[in-house]
Amino acid sequence: MKPEERAIEYCVPEIRWLREDEAEAHRKFLDEAFAPFRAIYTPKPEPPRNTSRTARTVVTVMEGHIVGAVSYYPKEQFVRLFALAVGPNHRRRGIARALIQWVADNACSKTHPELGLYTIEETGNAVIFERMGFRVISRRVAVDAVSPSGGPVHELDMISTPTLRG
Repeated sequence: MKPEERAIEYCVPEIRWLREDEAEAHRKFLDEAFAPFRAIYTPKPEPPRNTSRTARTVVTVMEGHIVGAVSYYPKEQFVRLFALAVGPNHRRRGIARALIQWVADNACSKTHPELGLYTIEETGNAVIFERMGFRVISRRVAVDAVSPSGGPVHELDMISTPTLRG
């Protein structure tokens, strides 16, 4: 079954594919959503390793505005999530959980049964992901992010085996 055909209710009004004409709005949304974290870490100027030609992006839209987004691609035996973001005024409403569940329901399979992601340890976001069923499988100095002073920050590689709905 194609992802567009699934009729599963989520806690947000709309989760759908990012449209090509929304690329600029998506970029601005990510800048706003990640702004609070720039006091903790900044991406290195090189292209991030999380990019893939097969990456897809889904968004949550409320009143015509993107309020949540996540990109993902299949890798080895799991689906890698990246650029998961919820707008500052829409946090703590289940949007990230709904986006992650949408990806699990629509992208996980027998060949890719798990979800994986990286998070910067210093943000404190690992606790949020642990509440969503992720567990830390490794910790290392981040390869594509640094502290604002140029020092190291640490990335946690996390994985989850989601319960699929639908």
